Amino acid sequence: MYRGYVAHLTSNETDGDYNVEIHPEGGFLSPTICSVYFGTERQITDFISVSLEGNAYLRGFCFAIVLLSMVLFLFKPSEKYLIWLALLAFFRGSYYRFNVLLGALTWIPVFSFLNEPTVYLVLFELLAAFFQYQLLKSFVSVKLGRISLIWYACAAVLPVLIMHAHAFTASVSSIIFFSVVYFGFLICFLRLPNEAIIEKMLLIISWIFTVVLRMFDEFCELGLIPVGDINLKYRLRGFVSVIFILAFFVVVGKRFAQKFQEADDLNVHLEEEIRRKAQQQTLFVRSMLHNLKTPLFSLGGYSDMALASLEKDPKRAAAYMKKAREKAIYAGELMDHIFLVTQMQSDMVHMQFAPVNLSTLLKAVSETPTSGMEKRNLNLQFEVPDNLYLQGDQLYLRQAFQNIVDNARINTPDGGNIRIRTEQVPGKITVHITDTGYGIADEDLSRIFDAYYSNRHEGQKSSGLGLYITNEIIKRHNGTISVQSKQGEGADFAVHLPCDSEPLPSEKI
Repeated sequence: MYRGYVAHLTSNETDGDYNVEIHPEGGFLSPTICSVYFGTERQITDFISVSLEGNAYLRGFCFAIVLLSMVLFLFKPSEKYLIWLALLAFFRGSYYRFNVLLGALTWIPVFSFLNEPTVYLVLFELLAAFFQYQLLKSFVSVKLGRISLIWYACAAVLPVLIMHAHAFTASVSSIIFFSVVYFGFLICFLRLPNEAIIEKMLLIISWIFTVVLRMFDEFCELGLIPVGDINLKYRLRGFVSVIFILAFFVVVGKRFAQKFQEADDLNVHLEEEIRRKAQQQTLFVRSMLHNLKTPLFSLGGYSDMALASLEKDPKRAAAYMKKAREKAIYAGELMDHIFLVTQMQSDMVHMQFAPVNLSTLLKAVSETPTSGMEKRNLNLQFEVPDNLYLQGDQLYLRQAFQNIVDNARINTPDGGNIRIRTEQVPGKITVHITDTGYGIADEDLSRIFDAYYSNRHEGQKSSGLGLYITNEIIKRHNGTISVQSKQGEGADFAVHLPCDSEPLPSEKI
């Protein structure tokens, strides 16, 4: 007697054969494959020892994966596939519970066919295939055509259920079922991207071992291959059941290792970014303090000299006051630029998009004098057609173009030329602002739109923020800005703006 079963050995007097009958003590037989082995007591004892030891190893392996998977899931609940890996491992490691469940159903006459070993086997594998299907969904497509793999597996079970009364036919149907399921898994494995070549090769190798051993086991059941004592010693069916679990666990472990590595890399990147931002902030503060110190110091000096000369030499006092005013204007413009840059970097600037008459805007820019440049003798050529419209924020667009024009005036000597013209093609307007000034050296062309860069000439002061602000405004209008220049030959700034796509009425930048 073993696990509630009683075996009776009787002799058939007519032909001399022996009959073995196995009866359950509880009144029903749980669906499991029952085998009878004849041999010496030593051989039977060795077999039981090997069998129990093999089952202990397999179950321990499965439950270890269950424990590790659930621990990982508790720390990272977003990785849902860990639940399916844990269920698959638990199911493989506690298959006896499935036996008991199906055994209880055999009390119902309509489910009596569950006693058939082949039926039990394919239903057990169907449930395992469902867990593997759910696990694979997290990594790759599990559809063959428009139908999910699991529905093919369910359809492949039907011949086994229909043919269960005939042992040989049911076994052939079982081979068909495994062929359909494993072929579907192979297709899914092959769909893994080439970047996951290690996972792909691992799953394909596990598929080869599983198919070879599974088909060997099935052909042994059919009697097509002499089984000998291989299955007794090595417990092929139990070993085959954990090959995929091991492969999936390695794949999941590799994915987790990649995620941890990506997290480490991200932390390093963020630390570098924080250090870079801190350095930029320090540079910003130092640059602004330096730029503010000079005009404020000059403002105080000119004011003192104006006060001292007010009674003795009013004309000289007026000249000093004019100088003080220029420094005050420069300091105010610098503060405006600093404020705008900090707002942009903090994502606190809102643009209001509406139709803008580009002709009127550029005309106003060309007529607005540049502080300190009132006495310069420059020739301005304005070649912009009337009624040229685009979508944008008029206030910020005017500031962007004003910065370019002011930059051209500052860097163009007396008698030079500044030309403003436009080109239009379907979907785009290009504004060219060209000067005949000092030009930009080749090594500086890539830096002129950086914050704090300044190309000073003849003692002119610059915050180094004007072209940076211009570039940011143009980018937030879905446009681009480029420059062509040679040192000593002037510069040509080209602003490219879309004119056929209508921006949102209010867009945050």
